[in-house]
Amino acid sequence: MTTLVSAFIANANQRSDRSVDDYIAYGKKILESNINKIIFMDEDIIEKLPDLSHTNNTVIIPIKKSDNYLYAYKDQITNFQLNSTHPEKDTLEYMITICGKTEHVRKAIELDPFQSSQFIWVDFGIIHMFKNDVIKLRNALSNIQNNSYDNVRIGSIWNPELYDVMRLNFNTNIYKDITWYFAGSVFGGNPDALVKFADLMQKQCIKIIEEKQTLMWEVNIWYQVFSENKDLFSLYNCDHNSTILENY
Repeated sequence: MTTLVSAFIANANQRSDRSVDDYIAYGKKILESNINKIIFMDEDIIEKLPDLSHTNNTVIIPIKKSDNYLYAYKDQITNFQLNSTHPEKDTLEYMITICGKTEHVRKAIELDPFQSSQFIWVDFGIIHMFKNDVIKLRNALSNIQNNSYDNVRIGSIWNPELYDVMRLNFNTNIYKDITWYFAGSVFGGNPDALVKFADLMQKQCIKIIEEKQTLMWEVNIWYQVFSENKDLFSLYNCDHNSTILENY
């Protein structure tokens, strides 16, 4: 059995194209699915949505932004200067939030209410990649329960083995520019491998903060972890559309 893990924290950034209400509407499509799931949710949002409750296949865990271990390092992040076309979206608090995905998965594995042999992280708003096709999303979520991996299964857009080529072609700085070696919205696999991934991600985030006084997109840091631990990962090709889950 597979447990889906997701989270929603409000007010980490501002988006003109999607409101908090939009994200809640997106996330409800996951909540309504039949897959076993653990959802970490902003305690303020839970209070506004009394219809969100534990069911036989859903556990809701209330959280707040400050629960993230990276907030203890926030004052050290004095060189935060991302090259972003949407700075109102790509805020420091947003980077802290998305870098916490592996920690949510770690916590879900520790809780393990469904006695699962596999776990998968899926972004709360994943339905937008399916162009709001609920049936297609439900089919994809159903199909992932048939998959089992011994390592970390993760979607790749740019080929990470061609880092130098991609870096030169796109003139990217991994500490400042978004890189799409990994898609970001889905990863999963064996619990032991996912806990190791969380350990490595935490170590790398702290190293970046202490050495560079910054933080960036989780996918950039995932690439850094991958480059030193390739045997931990199993890659599949995808893009920012339904293949991100269908190809898992």
